[in-house]
Amino acid sequence: MARSARDVRVLFEALAGYDSQDPFSAPVPLRQPDLAGLRIGVMEQFYQVPVEPGVREAVRKAAAVLGELGFAVEPWQPTGLERAPNLWWFFFGILPARFTQKLIEGREDQAHWTGTEFLHQALAEPDPSA
Repeated sequence: MARSARDVRVLFEALAGYDSQDPFSAPVPLRQPDLAGLRIGVMEQFYQVPVEPGVREAVRKAAAVLGELGFAVEPWQPTGLERAPNLWWFFFGILPARFTQKLIEGREDQAHWTGTEFLHQALAEPDPSA
């Protein structure tokens, strides 16, 4: 954890450069970022998925601060991700539901209520097929 971006910079300076003892190390020097012309896209919510008012307000405040710092801040919406929540639900909700049910069988009372709520919703869906 860091208290500020400056603390993170100090960490990166300490870690920068090639380390012969690290097989994943790359000889990439630390450089000053070029922020000229940087534009920041702000997405208050993902398509029409509801957002808590506090989250929306926090995003708006962050965008305002970035604008005050001189960055170009503009609204942004992704394209082509309309079905992403459906895919997420299939791969992380429906697909593992039967396995998860067997995994916690007899110990449902020890599982968090949000997990069992999602599990019951997933088990109500038709079984996935190949």
